[in-house]
Amino acid sequence: MRILILNDTIGYQHHGCFATSTALRRLLLERFPRAEISGNDMAAGNVLECLPIDMSRRKLMKQIVPFPDPLPDLVVVNGEGTLHACTRKVKKRNGAFILRLLQLGQAQRQGIETWVVNHSLFAARPDYLELLRAVYPHCSHVAVRDPYSWPVARALHPGAVQAADCALLTEKPEPEPASELAGAIVVTDSSSHWSERCYRRLKYVIDRLAAAGRPVYYISIFTHGRDTGKARRLGIPYIAFPTPDALLANLQTADFLLTGRFHMAVFATLCAVPFVMLRANTDKNEALAAMLTLPVPCMNPSVDNPDRMWQVASEAYAGRDELSDSLQAQLPRLRQAARLNILSDK
Repeated sequence: MRILILNDTIGYQHHGCFATSTALRRLLLERFPRAEISGNDMAAGNVLECLPIDMSRRKLMKQIVPFPDPLPDLVVVNGEGTLHACTRKVKKRNGAFILRLLQLGQAQRQGIETWVVNHSLFAARPDYLELLRAVYPHCSHVAVRDPYSWPVARALHPGAVQAADCALLTEKPEPEPASELAGAIVVTDSSSHWSERCYRRLKYVIDRLAAAGRPVYYISIFTHGRDTGKARRLGIPYIAFPTPDALLANLQTADFLLTGRFHMAVFATLCAVPFVMLRANTDKNEALAAMLTLPVPCMNPSVDNPDRMWQVASEAYAGRDELSDSLQAQLPRLRQAARLNILSDK
């Protein structure tokens, strides 16, 4: 059994990407114990978001990678958060999300079984939906990771299932006994672009939370320090952990989390650390909050006024014990849902 993972993110300097791809590989080997698994991260050139997808498609067709000989028996697309429609903004974006669908179509034309798993699916543009319709109905298995994506997926593929993110299957290490994060309030960035006004609003909330004497730290979803400037803008110390194990060992000692990162919220769920989510570049954070039945709204620093943000954060902080208990109680259900990314043996 030869399996090729498209968008294999195991080599990324990003804790969520590494944890996702690691868990996906483990699930595949559990389902196909003797499988030979290889991966391709499907890097692609940039495309302009404002252009019709058909124009980007013609450019990216040149970057389709020939499949190895002998052909794989199964091609699995690890969607993560990338399979969502472009906006109409005049800016460049990596075109890998289109390239993966083109590569998937190539596999189907060559008679290779195809799956698309572990992804959010936010598709509003008609030209993007046409691209999805060309490949989704021909997949043997489609699994989305949140309830917002499921109706869209089911409209494209009647057999689609709602799963949960593979990273929820990450094993939690023992807590770090001398962690700097012990009892601290922890902050991350978001995949959304933050203006200076956003940083000022967040700093207002952070400063008020810290007034009770709790230490505050910025922790990174990355391992290579690309977001150090964001911590400086918030005026708090920056910490980047080298591995997901190190991150989880320290994160579970924290008292409370403010995060705009989907996978940092997943990690907090694993550790039962109460958190408030910030808006991301799609509805994926709101969708995760809905899946967790969180009673706390997702904050949007781009539009919410500082006092409203403080009210949400302070109420969540006051109820953090109940939030922690709720996350702990729901984790078994979510871990079981994460397993739905891989078809059970029949």
